[in-house]
Amino acid sequence: MTVKRTSKDKNTEVIEKNLYHAVHPEELLDDGELILEFSIPGQPATKKTSQRIFRRRILPSKAYCAYEIYCEPFCKSAWIDTGKAPMDFGVSINMKVYLKNWIVGDCTGYQQSIADIMQKFGILANDSWIHWDWEGQHWLGGIDKENPRIEIVIKRFRHPKETYRESQESANREKEERKRAKELKLLAKTNNGK
Repeated sequence: MTVKRTSKDKNTEVIEKNLYHAVHPEELLDDGELILEFSIPGQPATKKTSQRIFRRRILPSKAYCAYEIYCEPFCKSAWIDTGKAPMDFGVSINMKVYLKNWIVGDCTGYQQSIADIMQKFGILANDSWIHWDWEGQHWLGGIDKENPRIEIVIKRFRHPKETYRESQESANREKEERKRAKELKLLAKTNNGK
């Protein structure tokens, strides 16, 4: 169900907000169960290394922009092309980075770039759902001159925000039921008055 919010000003755009989120089958998995495993071949790039300033705006590096476009088919074939909607629930991600040389960026840079790419191309609805989990291993898998890549493993991991969302949806359901009961009572009263 959606709610339309409008204002008295006729020029204001109508905003529709879903009262309930769509529950994915993967959302019902137990914590730690595998959802998706895929890799993106090629030398990864980070967003913030060599940023550019254009008309007072900070833009990501050219290398990142090219890498983001390059990643699109890998991300889409791993998730969206299978007919699934973006994950709108908590997940844990284990990422292994294999580089072609020892010019190594920082962990956070790779995390941000991969999270933003997965959100942009429909694997995740929002990258704030991510819990990064290295499972006791280092994020840098090593050097592989012949096959640089990022290997990504996504598992179910309950996010504290899910509890909040459930309570909000429950409150919305109760509000909706009270409104429906009030309308039925008014309708019955109107029908009895005829």
